[in-house]
Amino acid sequence: PPAAKMYVKRRHASYLHPLTLDTSTLRSLSRLHLQHNHLGGHIPKEFGRLQALEQLRMFDNQLEGEIPKEMGQLEALQELRLSDNRLSGEIPAELGNLRRLKLLSLSNKKLNGSIPKELGELKSLQQLRLQSNNLMGEIPKELGNLSLLQELLLTRNRLKGHIPRHLGALRSLQLLEVDKNHLEGTIPKELGSLKRLTRLNLDQNRLSGPIPAELGQLFSVTTISFEENQLTGCIPGELGELKLLRTGSCFKVLR
Repeated sequence: PPAAKMYVKRRHASYLHPLTLDTSTLRSLSRLHLQHNHLGGHIPKEFGRLQALEQLRMFDNQLEGEIPKEMGQLEALQELRLSDNRLSGEIPAELGNLRRLKLLSLSNKKLNGSIPKELGELKSLQQLRLQSNNLMGEIPKELGNLSLLQELLLTRNRLKGHIPRHLGALRSLQLLEVDKNHLEGTIPKELGSLKRLTRLNLDQNRLSGPIPAELGQLFSVTTISFEENQLTGCIPGELGELKLLRTGSCFKVLR
Protein backbone atom coordinates (compact mmCIF):
# COMPACT_ATOMS: atom_id res chain seq x y z
CA PRO A 1 0.00 0.00 0.00
CA PRO A 2 1.13 3.64 -0.47
CA ALA A 3 3.23 4.95 2.39
CA ALA A 4 1.51 7.08 5.05
CA LYS A 5 4.72 8.16 6.76
CA MET A 6 8.34 8.47 5.69
CA TYR A 7 11.21 9.22 8.07
CA VAL A 8 14.85 9.51 6.98
CA LYS A 9 17.35 9.53 9.83
CA ARG A 10 20.54 11.55 9.93
CA ARG A 11 23.22 10.60 7.43
CA HIS A 12 26.83 10.84 8.44
CA ALA A 13 28.32 11.19 4.97
CA SER A 14 30.28 14.35 4.23
CA TYR A 15 28.85 14.82 0.72
CA LEU A 16 25.45 16.13 -0.35
CA HIS A 17 22.54 13.89 -1.31
CA PRO A 18 20.18 15.39 -3.90
CA LEU A 19 16.57 15.40 -2.78
CA THR A 20 14.65 13.17 -5.21
CA LEU A 21 11.39 11.34 -4.56
CA ASP A 22 8.88 9.71 -6.90
CA THR A 23 5.77 11.54 -5.73
CA SER A 24 3.51 9.46 -8.00
CA THR A 25 3.80 6.56 -5.52
CA LEU A 26 3.36 8.72 -2.42
CA ARG A 27 -0.09 10.24 -2.89
CA SER A 28 -1.25 9.02 0.56
CA LEU A 29 1.86 10.27 2.37
CA SER A 30 0.91 12.29 5.47
CA ARG A 31 4.29 12.85 7.14
CA LEU A 32 7.63 13.46 5.45
CA HIS A 33 10.51 13.97 7.92
CA LEU A 34 13.90 14.64 6.30
CA GLN A 35 15.49 16.89 8.91
CA HIS A 36 19.12 16.66 10.12
CA ASN A 37 20.61 15.23 6.92
CA HIS A 38 22.98 16.35 4.18
CA LEU A 39 20.33 16.87 1.52
CA GLY A 40 21.23 19.37 -1.20
CA GLY A 41 19.80 20.78 -4.39
CA HIS A 42 16.39 22.39 -4.80
CA ILE A 43 13.09 21.46 -3.20
CA PRO A 44 11.23 19.56 -5.94
CA LYS A 45 8.14 21.42 -7.13
CA GLU A 46 6.53 17.99 -7.45
CA PHE A 47 6.07 18.05 -3.67
CA GLY A 48 2.99 20.12 -4.44
CA ARG A 49 1.29 16.91 -5.58
CA LEU A 50 1.39 15.34 -2.11
CA GLN A 51 -2.20 16.31 -1.35
CA ALA A 52 -2.44 14.23 1.85
CA LEU A 53 0.73 15.67 3.37
CA GLU A 54 0.26 17.09 6.88
CA GLN A 55 3.87 17.44 8.09
CA LEU A 56 6.90 18.43 6.03
CA ARG A 57 10.14 18.73 8.00
CA MET A 58 13.33 19.45 6.06
CA PHE A 59 15.19 21.70 8.47
CA ASP A 60 18.95 21.40 9.06
CA ASN A 61 19.99 20.37 5.55
CA GLN A 62 21.79 22.16 2.72
CA LEU A 63 18.86 22.78 0.41
CA GLU A 64 19.19 25.80 -1.86
CA GLY A 65 17.21 27.81 -4.37
CA GLU A 66 13.74 29.20 -3.91
CA ILE A 67 10.75 27.76 -2.07
CA PRO A 68 8.50 26.38 -4.84
CA LYS A 69 5.18 28.21 -5.16
CA GLU A 70 3.64 24.77 -5.70
CA MET A 71 3.94 24.25 -1.94
CA GLY A 72 0.81 26.37 -1.72
CA GLN A 73 -1.16 23.45 -3.16
CA LEU A 74 -0.67 21.30 -0.03
CA GLU A 75 -4.11 22.01 1.41
CA ALA A 76 -3.80 19.39 4.18
CA LEU A 77 -0.44 20.71 5.43
CA GLN A 78 -0.27 21.61 9.11
CA GLU A 79 3.49 21.91 9.64
CA LEU A 80 6.14 23.31 7.27
CA ARG A 81 9.68 23.51 8.65
CA LEU A 82 12.46 24.54 6.26
CA SER A 83 14.82 26.38 8.62
CA ASP A 84 18.61 26.10 8.63
CA ASN A 85 19.15 25.52 4.92
CA ARG A 86 20.58 27.66 2.13
CA LEU A 87 17.26 28.71 0.67
CA SER A 88 17.04 32.10 -1.03
CA GLY A 89 14.54 34.23 -2.88
CA GLU A 90 11.18 35.46 -1.66
CA ILE A 91 8.54 33.77 0.46
CA PRO A 92 5.85 32.62 -2.01
CA ALA A 93 2.52 34.40 -1.57
CA GLU A 94 0.93 31.06 -2.42
CA LEU A 95 1.72 29.81 1.09
CA GLY A 96 -1.27 31.89 2.14
CA ASN A 97 -3.45 29.10 0.70
CA LEU A 98 -2.42 26.68 3.44
CA ARG A 99 -5.46 27.29 5.63
CA ARG A 100 -4.76 24.32 7.93
CA LEU A 101 -1.15 25.32 8.61
CA LYS A 102 -0.28 25.63 12.30
CA LEU A 103 3.52 26.00 12.14
CA LEU A 104 5.55 27.86 9.52
CA SER A 105 9.30 27.97 10.17
CA LEU A 106 11.52 29.59 7.51
CA SER A 107 14.50 30.93 9.44
CA ASN A 108 17.07 30.34 6.72
CA LYS A 109 19.36 33.42 6.70
CA LYS A 110 19.01 34.09 2.94
CA LEU A 111 15.32 34.70 2.23
CA ASN A 112 14.65 38.24 0.96
CA GLY A 113 11.82 40.39 -0.28
CA SER A 114 8.85 41.35 1.87
CA ILE A 115 6.64 39.27 4.15
CA PRO A 116 3.61 38.39 1.98
CA LYS A 117 0.39 39.92 3.28
CA GLU A 118 -1.25 36.67 2.21
CA LEU A 119 0.18 35.02 5.33
CA GLY A 120 -2.56 36.88 7.16
CA GLU A 121 -4.98 34.34 5.64
CA LEU A 122 -3.47 31.46 7.63
CA LYS A 123 -6.26 31.41 10.20
CA SER A 124 -5.03 28.18 11.85
CA LEU A 125 -1.45 29.41 12.28
CA GLN A 126 0.01 29.22 15.78
CA GLN A 127 3.73 29.75 15.16
CA LEU A 128 5.35 32.03 12.56
CA ARG A 129 9.16 31.89 12.60
CA LEU A 130 10.92 34.07 10.02
CA GLN A 131 13.96 35.16 12.01
CA SER A 132 17.53 35.45 10.69
CA ASN A 133 16.80 36.30 7.06
CA ASN A 134 17.15 39.37 4.85
CA LEU A 135 13.46 40.21 4.78
CA MET A 136 12.69 43.84 3.96
CA GLY A 137 9.66 46.11 3.82
CA GLU A 138 7.06 46.55 6.53
CA ILE A 139 5.41 44.06 8.86
CA PRO A 140 2.05 43.40 7.16
CA LYS A 141 -0.92 44.65 9.17
CA GLU A 142 -2.76 41.54 7.94
CA LEU A 143 -0.80 39.45 10.46
CA GLY A 144 -3.16 40.94 13.02
CA ASN A 145 -5.84 38.60 11.62
CA LEU A 146 -4.08 35.49 12.97
CA SER A 147 -6.24 35.05 16.05
CA LEU A 148 -4.63 31.73 17.07
CA LEU A 149 -1.02 32.92 16.69
CA GLN A 150 1.16 32.21 19.73
CA GLU A 151 4.65 33.02 18.36
CA LEU A 152 5.68 35.82 16.01
CA LEU A 153 9.47 35.70 15.55
CA LEU A 154 10.95 38.25 13.12
CA THR A 155 14.36 38.83 14.73
CA ARG A 156 17.45 39.70 12.63
CA ASN A 157 15.94 40.95 9.39
CA ARG A 158 15.87 44.30 7.61
CA LEU A 159 12.27 45.18 8.31
CA LYS A 160 11.37 48.86 8.42
CA GLY A 161 8.37 51.06 9.05
CA HIS A 162 6.17 51.04 12.13
CA ILE A 163 5.08 48.14 14.31
CA PRO A 164 1.45 47.67 13.20
CA ARG A 165 -1.07 48.51 15.89
CA HIS A 166 -3.12 45.62 14.45
CA LEU A 167 -0.80 43.18 16.28
CA GLY A 168 -2.68 44.15 19.43
CA ALA A 169 -5.53 41.93 18.19
CA LEU A 170 -3.40 38.79 18.58
CA ARG A 171 -4.97 37.77 21.89
CA SER A 172 -3.31 34.31 21.87
CA LEU A 173 0.21 35.69 21.35
CA GLN A 174 2.86 34.61 23.85
CA LEU A 175 6.13 35.54 22.10
CA LEU A 176 6.67 38.74 20.09
CA GLU A 177 10.26 39.22 18.95
CA VAL A 178 11.04 41.87 16.33
CA ASP A 179 14.48 42.87 17.58
CA LYS A 180 17.48 43.64 15.36
CA ASN A 181 15.56 45.29 12.51
CA HIS A 182 15.12 48.87 11.26
CA LEU A 183 11.70 49.53 12.75
CA GLU A 184 10.84 53.11 13.63
CA GLY A 185 8.06 55.20 15.11
CA THR A 186 6.46 54.68 18.51
CA ILE A 187 5.58 51.51 20.36
CA PRO A 188 1.85 50.90 19.75
CA LYS A 189 -0.22 51.18 22.91
CA GLU A 190 -2.39 48.38 21.49
CA LEU A 191 0.32 45.89 22.46
CA GLY A 192 -0.97 46.28 26.00
CA SER A 193 -3.94 44.12 24.98
CA LEU A 194 -1.75 41.01 24.61
CA LYS A 195 -2.74 39.49 27.96
CA ARG A 196 -1.00 36.15 27.30
CA LEU A 197 2.30 37.65 26.19
CA THR A 198 5.32 36.32 28.11
CA ARG A 199 8.16 37.87 26.07
CA LEU A 200 8.36 41.19 24.24
CA ASN A 201 11.67 41.96 22.53
CA LEU A 202 12.05 45.20 20.56
CA ASP A 203 15.85 45.57 20.92
CA GLN A 204 18.11 47.25 18.36
CA ASN A 205 15.60 49.14 16.25
CA ARG A 206 14.96 52.85 15.71
CA LEU A 207 11.90 53.17 17.90
CA SER A 208 11.23 56.58 19.44
CA GLY A 209 8.85 58.27 21.85
CA PRO A 210 7.72 57.07 25.28
CA ILE A 211 7.03 53.60 26.58
CA PRO A 212 3.22 53.24 26.59
CA ALA A 213 1.70 52.94 30.05
CA GLU A 214 -0.65 50.33 28.57
CA LEU A 215 2.23 47.81 28.65
CA GLY A 216 1.59 47.68 32.38
CA GLN A 217 -1.41 45.47 31.52
CA LEU A 218 0.82 42.63 30.28
CA PHE A 219 0.35 40.62 33.46
CA SER A 220 1.80 37.39 32.01
CA VAL A 221 5.01 38.95 30.71
CA THR A 222 8.37 37.80 32.11
CA THR A 223 10.71 39.69 29.77
CA ILE A 224 10.44 43.12 28.16
CA SER A 225 13.51 44.39 26.34
CA PHE A 226 13.94 47.74 24.58
CA GLU A 227 17.72 48.08 24.35
CA GLU A 228 19.42 50.26 21.74
CA ASN A 229 16.49 52.32 20.49
CA GLN A 230 15.74 56.04 20.69
CA LEU A 231 13.04 55.98 23.36
CA THR A 232 12.44 59.03 25.53
CA GLY A 233 10.61 59.95 28.70
CA CYS A 234 10.12 58.13 31.97
CA ILE A 235 9.54 54.48 32.74
CA PRO A 236 5.77 54.16 33.38
CA GLY A 237 4.91 53.34 36.97
CA GLU A 238 2.38 50.83 35.67
CA LEU A 239 5.25 48.49 34.83
CA GLY A 240 5.72 48.03 38.55
CA GLU A 241 2.50 46.03 38.56
CA LEU A 242 4.04 43.31 36.38
CA LYS A 243 4.66 40.74 39.10
CA LEU A 244 6.17 38.14 36.76
CA LEU A 245 8.66 40.53 35.13
CA ARG A 246 12.19 39.25 35.63
CA THR A 247 14.96 41.38 37.06
CA GLY A 248 17.24 42.74 34.36
CA SER A 249 14.68 43.68 31.72
CA CYS A 250 16.25 46.52 29.78
CA PHE A 251 15.18 50.15 29.64
CA LYS A 252 18.59 51.78 29.52
CA VAL A 253 17.89 53.65 26.27
CA LEU A 254 15.50 56.10 27.91
CA ARG A 255 16.62 59.74 27.76
